[in-house]
Amino acid sequence: MDLKVHLLGLAALTAMGFAVSARAEVEFIGTPHAVEAVPSFQGSPAKKKAPRAIPFRTVDPEALARAKKRIGPPADGAMTNEITPRAISAEGKPGIPSDGTVTPPDSTGAIGPRHYIEMVNAQVGVFNRKLNQLAMIDLDTFVGRPQDSQCDPQIIWDQNAGRWFYAALDCDGELKNFLLIGWSKDGNPLPLPSASGCGNWCRFQIPTGSDLDDYPKLGTSDNFIVLGTNVYPGGISFSTSRIWAFPKPANDDTSCARPKAFSFGSSASHLTTWDGTTAFTPVPANLTDGGPRAYVTAADSPFFGFSAQLMIWSIKEQNNQPGTPVLVPLGNVDVPSYTFPPNVPQPGTANVIDSSDTRLTQSVAHRDPTMGDRTAIWTQHTVASIGNRAEVRWYELDPSRCSGGTCASGALRQSGVIANGKHFVFNAAVSPARNGKDAGIQFNLGSSTLLSQIHAKSRIGSDPLGVMGGDVRISSSIGADQDFSCTRSPPCRWGDYSALTPDPKDAFTLWGTNMGTGKPNLNVPAWTTTIFSFKTR
Repeated sequence: MDLKVHLLGLAALTAMGFAVSARAEVEFIGTPHAVEAVPSFQGSPAKKKAPRAIPFRTVDPEALARAKKRIGPPADGAMTNEITPRAISAEGKPGIPSDGTVTPPDSTGAIGPRHYIEMVNAQVGVFNRKLNQLAMIDLDTFVGRPQDSQCDPQIIWDQNAGRWFYAALDCDGELKNFLLIGWSKDGNPLPLPSASGCGNWCRFQIPTGSDLDDYPKLGTSDNFIVLGTNVYPGGISFSTSRIWAFPKPANDDTSCARPKAFSFGSSASHLTTWDGTTAFTPVPANLTDGGPRAYVTAADSPFFGFSAQLMIWSIKEQNNQPGTPVLVPLGNVDVPSYTFPPNVPQPGTANVIDSSDTRLTQSVAHRDPTMGDRTAIWTQHTVASIGNRAEVRWYELDPSRCSGGTCASGALRQSGVIANGKHFVFNAAVSPARNGKDAGIQFNLGSSTLLSQIHAKSRIGSDPLGVMGGDVRISSSIGADQDFSCTRSPPCRWGDYSALTPDPKDAFTLWGTNMGTGKPNLNVPAWTTTIFSFKTR
């Protein structure tokens, strides 16, 4: 079966005769053109373990650097949005360590009924629920690409499908770029792929030519695998964002049949929010309890003007055309304004940690009994605090309140801030628990007086809206980040995202992964990762 790509855009909408109404639910779909689908490489990957830093691609790196320099020194303040701390229990173990060649780790992971899978740049590890490592291989072999240039891996457990889905990027950035997707044949991730075969996995590569589809974020619905990407022609300058959709294999299908692919947004027809703002970093939601619609969120970027909105799209199956997705722009949700966060200082060094650029970094969706059992989307990003520090804003969104570009009152179900009077908060992940009404958040904490740590907070459904409590420290770094990315192209590269997912077997437990730093070794990457779980109550 040939892989087909369907392009979406406002120009195509007009050409096809769709009337854009402020109230109507507008469906975007364009004319397909053929793209070859290629099974992943199955030979022995060539190894060229040269040190490399995965670049942080943003809209305008120089403008971002100038904006961060304009931010003044931190001012002391108090913790915000805190409630009386409750005792929450947490357990963690070291995850995949640095191999000394790649930075940052971009640690991500997910929990299934029997396994936890952690993925970092260059490696993939499978652990049991006691976090004992069962298997580990390099990322190249896992995705089936022959050169050492794979990065930005993502992994999710799909409870309704009973299997794992992954995505990654061939981040070479030259004229032959690929998106990489795949899934396990059933609920068992083992055996992993090897140099001689695919193991218990189906693997595919989607050629994108000179377009580098950076920062792939992964989500699902009952019908589709969904990716959001930022497109950099030639790997250089931001052009547009793109939303990809792939029909999911049937739950009992182990054939590894080539999927179709549908793409919304292109260099000729930019993906925009409802009010015409250029979309940046669309993040599909991991729909952990299933449903017919996928959801995608994106935060308005300060690169394109005043930022105080989050855009929501949905993807559904087109009527009378099974397997064909339709992208539906639901509307912009008003949120408190935000801007670029300052970078994070470290003790004993002038090296600062990259705090990102206000993009959303994870999205998880689940039905929430406290809002009528409607699907809620939880997402977060790092922004500047009033006290000139980095803080994390988190949101619970109700997409049912949005239609045809208009979001009614209540679309922003609640929002909160994780901030600290002395330290910087950054690199977070938020998720509801399996009961739908509890939630948790995990994040990094650090400053000029505190080596980076991993912390977590939680809320239960009866808590006041907008607050998290019960702060618990998961792990602490033992050194400052001093790898070669700090001096070659400062600031120091830090993980662009971490992960938090609900336990499919426990209504109150969340599982996550995040990074820290180990003992410095000259300029060699010395990052560490921790896998952990904690209960909301």
